[in-house]
Amino acid sequence: MSERRMFGINISAKTSMIIQILLVWSLVVMDIFLEEVRLDYILPLYTLFWIMAYTDISKAVKTEQDQITR
Repeated sequence: MSERRMFGINISAKTSMIIQILLVWSLVVMDIFLEEVRLDYILPLYTLFWIMAYTDISKAVKTEQDQITR
């Protein structure tokens, strides 16, 4: 998938998915070591990267479908 610019950030969908995995993994680590999960730190970042990945993937799928129908 091509890289695109959104919110002033230029990352690919694959990179966004990797960041989401790391954010979820950090919740597991916080639960193990701190015995407390603070979603107020992680949830806004996760939501931002999820939206970015979803819009990038959905636009790529729509573009592919448009090319198939032509």
